[in-house]
Amino acid sequence: MSIISEALKKAREARDSKNEGARPAPAPVPAPQAPSKESRPDGRWRLIVTIVVILIGTPLFIEFLSPSTSKPVAGKRSASPDSGRAQFAVEERPVFFGSQKPRFSLSGIAQFQDSYMAVINGHILKQGDNVQGAKVVGIRPDGVELDYKGERIVLEKTF
Repeated sequence: MSIISEALKKAREARDSKNEGARPAPAPVPAPQAPSKESRPDGRWRLIVTIVVILIGTPLFIEFLSPSTSKPVAGKRSASPDSGRAQFAVEERPVFFGSQKPRFSLSGIAQFQDSYMAVINGHILKQGDNVQGAKVVGIRPDGVELDYKGERIVLEKTF
């Protein structure tokens, strides 16, 4: 580096000797410095962004992967009062032959803030929701309790 600075110094002197008194020599340019620790980001923002992405993306990812068994019923539409647009509603109708009751398959349980959600027959449900004619009475970390026509059905966590 010293060879280059010496060459630049000689070139400056030669130029100055030709242009004596024409104009003053330019001020030396300071060498670039590495950014100080205070000006560099400390990486906490990466952690915050990662947590936000996980919190928002997980329910969407679960819903995307879960198979949907419901199909929209043709001709049934519901209009949202705020949107002014018609939206198709999904209506579930259990199909049973004789006195058969539907089968319920518990695929997952997740805790969101202070409540739980369960994935039953491919549907993400919270307490009070209905699936194939059964009402979700309670969701615990170890299972789900359903009420089907007055009969209590407990789905235990097997995963």
